[in-house]
Amino acid sequence: MQTFSKQERLCGKKKIDILFKKGNGFKAGSFAIIWDEEKRNLKFPAQIMISIPKRNISKANKRNLLKRQIREVYRIHKQKFYLNLNKKEKQIKFAIIYLKKEIISYKEVDLEINLILNRLIKQL
Repeated sequence: MQTFSKQERLCGKKKIDILFKKGNGFKAGSFAIIWDEEKRNLKFPAQIMISIPKRNISKANKRNLLKRQIREVYRIHKQKFYLNLNKKEKQIKFAIIYLKKEIISYKEVDLEINLILNRLIKQL
């Protein structure tokens, strides 16, 4: 299950607007997280959206690099995350928003996303 399919991505303006209106949030290192539980009806226990504001990182190639790194780290760590969500019989959707104005290394992204996923599990 080392893939990252279309159904695992949070798409659609209505879904994203609902997430930002009624979702819970926290900051962890270089990232802000907005998450919300939803009805258990999809094949995957989590849907994710990754956002890097243009005002923080103006160059598109650097934004794309960070998005690729975040997706890769999430793809690697999601198996454990999914197991915990399935144990608790929960389904969530969440957004990861990058806050810093400079790019961080892959190791830092790996550590912070792992901490975020663990914190999300604890908060459910």
